Amino acid sequence: MDNSNELIKKRFIELSKRAGERGCLLYTGFLSLNEQALLCSLARFLYSEYALYGGADGCERRMARFGHSGEEGFSDFPIECVEIAAKSEKFSAPLTHRDCLGALMSMGVEREKIGDIVVRGKKAYVFTDRQLAHFFAGGLDSVGRTSVACSVGGRDKGGQPQIGQHDSAAVQAVKRGCCGAVCKGACFYKRGHGKKRIVCAKRGRHSKRARLRKVYI
Repeated sequence: MDNSNELIKKRFIELSKRAGERGCLLYTGFLSLNEQALLCSLARFLYSEYALYGGADGCERRMARFGHSGEEGFSDFPIECVEIAAKSEKFSAPLTHRDCLGALMSMGVEREKIGDIVVRGKKAYVFTDRQLAHFFAGGLDSVGRTSVACSVGGRDKGGQPQIGQHDSAAVQAVKRGCCGAVCKGACFYKRGHGKKRIVCAKRGRHSKRARLRKVYI
């Protein structure tokens, strides 16, 4: 495990260095909570700022972006939302997170290409790498024993995916033992006034309000 973590850390440092030297934006795949915790622990060693985003507010699995973005927000992240819907709502069983993930993985895709999966009855919404969105939409025809139809979802005026009656707090993901290790909201790392600064919107597991924390290193 230690060797694996060290390789992940080296990869993060390498990406931040390349982004800083080239003046471009570089992205990881979707990171687990443990991987996000490792990235946050490296803040003082990185060569460029970073941000974390998973496709919508409240997502657990998130991509990391290295480099300075000239625009506010997260519209540059290569993330799309794919809607999976049962073809026959009357005779189909509700979809499950496990079946959806298994169906997507069976298409030969690495786990890092798939973010959070939001299940709502007989529909599910999957955050995925933009390059694979249409591959999933055109190739996935069944989840478990349920025949499904897929489409690449749209976004509202605020840039949030249109997930039925959208409620970002309802975004679901597989729970992991390290839930408390990484902040739930957006996380930025910035350079400023000769010091490295981390700005995190941190939401505790049981807290109702996000609190902004600035840490100077």
